[in-house]
Amino acid sequence: MESTHRRLKLARWAAASSACLCVLTACAPVEDASMATHLSTAAPTHAPSGVGSSADGREEDLSSKQLSPVYWVGTVDGERRLYREFVRAHDHGDPVVTALRHLLNGMPYDSEYASLLSPTPTVGASIDVDNVITVDISSDAFRRTLDADDARLAVQQIVYTATAAAASAGLLSDASSPSVRLLVDGRSDREVFGHLRTGEPMPRIPELRAPIWIIEPQFGSLRSPGTVHVTGVGIDYPGGMHWRVERIGSAGTGTEADLLENPVPVDGGVVDVGRGDLPEDQFDVPVVLDDGLYRVSVWGEDGDGSVAGRESKVFRVAAED
Repeated sequence: MESTHRRLKLARWAAASSACLCVLTACAPVEDASMATHLSTAAPTHAPSGVGSSADGREEDLSSKQLSPVYWVGTVDGERRLYREFVRAHDHGDPVVTALRHLLNGMPYDSEYASLLSPTPTVGASIDVDNVITVDISSDAFRRTLDADDARLAVQQIVYTATAAAASAGLLSDASSPSVRLLVDGRSDREVFGHLRTGEPMPRIPELRAPIWIIEPQFGSLRSPGTVHVTGVGIDYPGGMHWRVERIGSAGTGTEADLLENPVPVDGGVVDVGRGDLPEDQFDVPVVLDDGLYRVSVWGEDGDGSVAGRESKVFRVAAED
């Protein structure tokens, strides 16, 4: 089921985008302001395709310097996990700092995502020859009260974002897998969230990734009519992976019921992971779409046929001016 927050956002976005073909951007935190803020910056029309392998096997992009990889927290199968978006972030002169400042101060495009970190503009970063990325962040970023699991996930947001940004910018050598050494207010061996001590290099923790990511299309993106490629990565499920594209908001009223409760199936089937020259955990599903508002869903099936790992994105197909 879609969350109430996403329902309200979709209803407003559909009305706005139908009038002016605007693309909705970030979702605000619960306490955040108006939809005017949400519509201030367009989501990327396309996320760049990955061509460089990350330390955990999921690829990071090397083809675009304009978009920054940022890792947010979402809920899947009742657990919090990490999801990646490519975002248009304000350039702060260093790709790692740029991505981290967006993580700390920006908002995700997808309203199902959030950050466990608190805002702060104070971020610094450097990389040594062994691919250890030293990140210095103000203690303001760690002022939330989190349990041990969420504290680990919050720190891994920093680790994943920093290592992805460095890989995307081509800053890493082939010497070793990247890791992050976290400083707080310029000091090592500090405790954050009351659970974790900083100072030692931290690698990515692969089990904290979401089991399925839809890389393209991103939430709120605008695609041209014709063949749209649904791309992403996923784990191996006993019952395989499956996909479905539905047209939503077909009556054009922009109501919640019209947007989400009465979707019209367009296409779907089994996801052929690793097809052709793709890595074994990646998929690329082409689907032909005309103008409209759509939701694409990808999920796995366990051995008993139950649905697991479901991920969905809403996007618009329309001719670009």
